[in-house]
Amino acid sequence: MPNICAGAEQLAAAFGATFDALTSPEPQMIPLKDGQQAWIVDTGPDDGIPALFIGGTGTSATAVRLVEFLSSARKKLGIRLISIDRPGYGSAPLDRAAGYDEFAATALGVLDTFSVDRFSIVGISGGGPYAAAVAAQASDRVRSIHLGAAYTGDPIAGRLLQLYELRPDVRRAIAASSVADPEGWWDFPEDAAVNRIPGFIGAAVADSVRAFHADDGIADPEGLIHEFDLFCTPTVTDVSAVTAPVFLYYGDEDTKVPSAFAEQWVERFPNVVADRRFTGVGHDVHYRHWGQVLVDIASPEHPLRLFCRSGQTYVTDEAEVPPDAVLDSRAWAT
Repeated sequence: MPNICAGAEQLAAAFGATFDALTSPEPQMIPLKDGQQAWIVDTGPDDGIPALFIGGTGTSATAVRLVEFLSSARKKLGIRLISIDRPGYGSAPLDRAAGYDEFAATALGVLDTFSVDRFSIVGISGGGPYAAAVAAQASDRVRSIHLGAAYTGDPIAGRLLQLYELRPDVRRAIAASSVADPEGWWDFPEDAAVNRIPGFIGAAVADSVRAFHADDGIADPEGLIHEFDLFCTPTVTDVSAVTAPVFLYYGDEDTKVPSAFAEQWVERFPNVVADRRFTGVGHDVHYRHWGQVLVDIASPEHPLRLFCRSGQTYVTDEAEVPPDAVLDSRAWAT
């Protein structure tokens, strides 16, 4: 199988034949230079490629654990994921005045504290508008942007439109019901790809318990209500000055954040280098193709594709992917 760049074989070699066990990261509080505090999970190493990981709606900093089923590959590729509690989730106090821009300021404060200059951004699902705000505030520091089934801030389709059309009191009731049922919050269908990842659902529920403060016996819906209100206030962040390469990942069976939102990103960002639409994948597209995300973070200057064939993992040019290939690493084929 041909490779088109000198590092393609090394990229492919980072991926093993099985998934890694999911770890339990311990959040840490760090003081910021402006006197504020942030609760974060930092996967290290300090000299790795830093990527700000922004999880989906109702997740805390420990949601970064959900992509650690490929932690061995991440470490071999030298990628460092940094995740931060958003207001009202986990250990971060609720601030009703805090929106996307305020989160971006906190995130940049965390990166400054770690002396991180250039960094990538990963925005998943409801993390999309936060990712856009960070990119807009630090357009000259962003090396790449990776958006998986990511909401844009404009509720035009899918369940977000349904949420937008509800009265605020109904949204509050939905939020209260959701935080009282952390398992129901992760409502993937039985045939979803994430169910093939050992321990995934348990790890997801554990993050929800932390995010919603359910471990203290009192599930708190206020953080989720606040985020629902943000999502239902149409917001279009100006990212026209962001010249970093942008990678999109959307599944054609996603009814929550469908590919109509990908088309909005294409219109807004000036440098979308890979608009990846996956067949037969729902709202877990960013997990099913997390290996592809890692390859794109490692090599944003030359978009490559990750796939498996005959028990081997390859990284090569888009045109070189054979029709019988299994996309992503060989762990999905075993």
